[in-house]
Amino acid sequence: MTTPENDDFLEAFFDDAKKSAPVVPDGLMARMIADAQAETDRRAQIAAGNAPKSVWSQIMGAVGGWPALAGLSAATLTGVWIGLNPPAAVSDTMAQVMGQDGAVVSDYLFDPVTGFELAMLEG
Repeated sequence: MTTPENDDFLEAFFDDAKKSAPVVPDGLMARMIADAQAETDRRAQIAAGNAPKSVWSQIMGAVGGWPALAGLSAATLTGVWIGLNPPAAVSDTMAQVMGQDGAVVSDYLFDPVTGFELAMLEG
């Protein structure tokens, strides 16, 4: 709560502060002006389209921007989710492929068209 006595007390401090200007070291002011000029030049290059691109912006441009990155993220998370918590149909099929439940592994992994297996057998 402010009272007239408190206001007068504070006014004395404000008047003293107004009389003395803050002193900024010359080196600090020179560095601030140099930083401001560098930022102004950088923004002018960006506006003109001549600015060097960062690595992140180059990656984003190669991927296709934020919409493509969102799609890649959704696909990645879906793959992780299916990998950690597969549906029953995927689990049953993988059990058959891996040789459980009486299925033969070679029936699922042999491809007679390629000839790769035959090349490996000839030794």
